[in-house]
Amino acid sequence: MTISTELKQAIEQSITGTDLFIVDFVFRGDKSYRVIEVYIDSEKGITSGECSQVGVQIQTNLEQLNIPWQYRLEVSSPGLDKALKDIRQYKRHIGRKAKVTYMENEIEKTVIGEIYSIEEKSVTLNCKDLKIELPFSNLVTTYIQTIF
Repeated sequence: MTISTELKQAIEQSITGTDLFIVDFVFRGDKSYRVIEVYIDSEKGITSGECSQVGVQIQTNLEQLNIPWQYRLEVSSPGLDKALKDIRQYKRHIGRKAKVTYMENEIEKTVIGEIYSIEEKSVTLNCKDLKIELPFSNLVTTYIQTIF
């Protein structure tokens, strides 16, 4: 089993039995010092307090792995600067404006619209009263747009 797999299992154990899910997991650095970035979320959103609690649990689980190098653990919500990666994130953002890049006939296209609905395999955007259904398999990136 690779160290990356072991780390992911330790992280997943930390959120078992909660409504939290892992959005992304990044393991970077060199042999002398590594950074473990964990992005978590829930369908209702997540607080900094929940991130801290999960961070403590992840740290406890990581200590059991006897990791031979120094590392820094960072646990946070994805934030608006991160692309959506999980269908549960899309559900939470229904009604919000999003910038979606997708592939159509081997051409990359971008559209901005309101997330209208989510199905098992697709997202529907409302773009100026025109509804566009995009299969998740065609999506490249989706970013929630901030409205000021």
